[in-house]
Amino acid sequence: MGLLLTNCGARLPLPRRSYYTKDYCRRYRRRFRTQVQLAAALLRDIRLPEDVELTVVFDSAFDAAAIHRVCRQCNYRAVFPLDPNRTLSAGPAVDAAGLAGQKVVAWTRNWCRDEFALLALQYANEDHVFWRRRHRDNLRRRKTYRHYALAARPATVSNLGTCLVVASYKENPRVQFGAGQSADWWDYHRAPIRYRKAGRPAPQRWHGKVLACTDATATARQVVEWYEIRWQIEIFFREIKSRLQFGCYVLHKFAAVERYLDLLLMGLLLLETERLRDLQAAAVPSERGGEPKLQARTTDRLRYLERTCQEWNVGVLRQRLRTAAGRERLLRELKRAIPGHVA
Repeated sequence: MGLLLTNCGARLPLPRRSYYTKDYCRRYRRRFRTQVQLAAALLRDIRLPEDVELTVVFDSAFDAAAIHRVCRQCNYRAVFPLDPNRTLSAGPAVDAAGLAGQKVVAWTRNWCRDEFALLALQYANEDHVFWRRRHRDNLRRRKTYRHYALAARPATVSNLGTCLVVASYKENPRVQFGAGQSADWWDYHRAPIRYRKAGRPAPQRWHGKVLACTDATATARQVVEWYEIRWQIEIFFREIKSRLQFGCYVLHKFAAVERYLDLLLMGLLLLETERLRDLQAAAVPSERGGEPKLQARTTDRLRYLERTCQEWNVGVLRQRLRTAAGRERLLRELKRAIPGHVA
């Protein structure tokens, strides 16, 4: 699944692509495709106006040749975290420094402290505020501040070509200092590199990540802000699972699950259409955004829908309670709604 975000704040879920196991494909005579191949097909099917730029943001699981091939063919910009085992490739700058074959993440650990700059992002100063969704109570100043230490260098990376490599460290102020943990981000920069994911790492005050951007003309701040938007995908999944009840289906056939998901995505598009209509009817948003309607999540729209349904239910109850026949009919309807009830 994918999510298309526009500069006016609209969220458009891309048509889902179902992953079928090899056994399922063999049984129903379908073509087997990996999740990376499905993601590449999602990107290939996007149709955009010629004057629109697209930045593709994904995690390291989709850092694959098929994804990068589509991005190059369609002239998309890609932003993603680099695997610690990625190496520098042959290139003028790399060859001159004698770095060919060196691992990129290990190379960034040799950067000096003077190269890093401290960055404080908040909805009042970030350039991509219209892409972000927050609840109304999350627009407070305390909850929107993010602190970074970051540096960038252009480099030639294996199977990627020339790109911008960004070493970034983000502070998590909610993490309490443990034994031996430091408040200085530089101490985390000098920590050993974890090449294998052995269990869930312990929370740390500063979380490091090395990002790559296929647009070598970008800045470190732009790359960090672009990658921050990836969290909106996690919000999208949470909303369709929790608020739109995708996690509550009881179906035995996978085709039925697919149809159920299609219905939920159409419902999300309906809620999004209503939100955009409200935006058009409202006043022009401020330059930095932050208005509740502008950044409202699906949860806020569903609260309005739930209130409308409750008002309808109250109206039905009021009408049924007026007469004895209506009260008897209401009693029968309530009994039918009891789980396991047999009339």
